[in-house]
Amino acid sequence: VGPEGVGRALLAEQLAMAAACQEESPSAPLPCGQCGPCGRIARRSSGDFHALTVPEGKTKIPIAAVRAMLDELALAPVESEVRSFLIDGVGDLMEESQNALLKALEEPPESALLLLVAERPDEVLSTILSRCRIVCLGELTLEEVGRVLRARGADQPELRAAWSAGSPGQALDDEALAAAGACQVLLEELVSE
Repeated sequence: VGPEGVGRALLAEQLAMAAACQEESPSAPLPCGQCGPCGRIARRSSGDFHALTVPEGKTKIPIAAVRAMLDELALAPVESEVRSFLIDGVGDLMEESQNALLKALEEPPESALLLLVAERPDEVLSTILSRCRIVCLGELTLEEVGRVLRARGADQPELRAAWSAGSPGQALDDEALAAAGACQVLLEELVSE
């Protein structure tokens, strides 16, 4: 859980890669990012990685998508020891969908890793929360946001970071630079009055 744009889904993807990674890494348990399974997970083309998100034009993840994912849980991994299932926006599941997910969380297959991403814990049924290990991500510092933006090659990283509210995802948004510039102009006008 954590604010929008702080890397919740990225962390979940890295956990899936670490579970599937087939290279001995000096930075273990971090994934190597180079082997076949790591690359296929990053490209979202792995048979051992399934991601559910809110479909474009919708506001909720359909229960049919959740049921299809639950059917996949019973299948053996393709090339790794673990199959990972990411639900990016578990708070965007209808209560019926969350209840369907509950059974899988009560008795998950040994070869399945379920990764649930939400903005806040109160978006998720308490019965689901009680069966999960919760990792809380917070806002990044200005320096951390700037480092992420520079690594991604963003233009004007300092200006974007200053108005990012600790969220690299928000700072990388196409409209972030215009919004940051407008805020900067307003602030300068207020100070000069």
